[in-house]
Amino acid sequence: MYGTFNTLLNAGRLKLGIPPGGDLRGRLFLSSGLGGMSGAQPKAVEIARGVGIVAEVDYSRIKTRLDQGWVNGSAGN
Repeated sequence: MYGTFNTLLNAGRLKLGIPPGGDLRGRLFLSSGLGGMSGAQPKAVEIARGVGIVAEVDYSRIKTRLDQGWVNGSAGN
């Protein structure tokens, strides 16, 4: 998960001009999928102080990530 965290911050620095030592505060991260390694993305963006929206159509994957504490909530179902 820390690899995902570092990747998000480095992408923000490269593409959004976030300074070294900065975070994703005030930024929205949009992605899809909560299976496999994708499940780390919501927690990584939270630690980086951004806001994340992750689209997932398989409720079992959403439930798993909710139960594990990797996502804070879900909409729909």
